[in-house]
Amino acid sequence: ANRLSPNKDYRLKFEFSKPGEELGSRFVTLEVVDKPAIIFPDLALPEVIREDTEIRASAFSTFESSDLLYYFFLDNAERNTSDCVGGCSGYPTVYFQVANAGEYSLRCVLVDGQGIAQLDEKVNGVKIVTSSNGTE
Repeated sequence: ANRLSPNKDYRLKFEFSKPGEELGSRFVTLEVVDKPAIIFPDLALPEVIREDTEIRASAFSTFESSDLLYYFFLDNAERNTSDCVGGCSGYPTVYFQVANAGEYSLRCVLVDGQGIAQLDEKVNGVKIVTSSNGTE
C-alpha cells in the first residue's frame, strides 16, 4: 500500500481551479521503472588468507548508471563489527586488507546517487577467513 508498482505506467489527471473559476486540466504519464539490483560476483580467494593479503572486490548494477554508489562492509559476527572498506568511496571496485584474524563476510550496499535511498544489499557468497600466518 502507498507504493507505486515497478515497471508500470500511471496516468494522472491534474485539475486546476480557483474559487469560482475552472482553469482546466492536464494529464501526465508517470513511468515507474524497476529499481536496480546488485550483481556481486563471488570473491576468488583461497580458504584461508594472511591478514596482510590485499583483497579486490567489485559489484555491478542491473542498471547502467554512473549515479549509483557502492559501499562495501566487512562484517565479523563473532566481534559484532561492520567496517566500511575501500575508503567508503562509493566506487564499484574496492581494494582492502583485513587487519585481524577471523572469519568475515563482505556485504555490498547499493545507494542512489544522492546517498539517500538504499536500493539493494547483497552478501558475497565467499567467506573471508584470515589468519596471522595463512594457515588454520
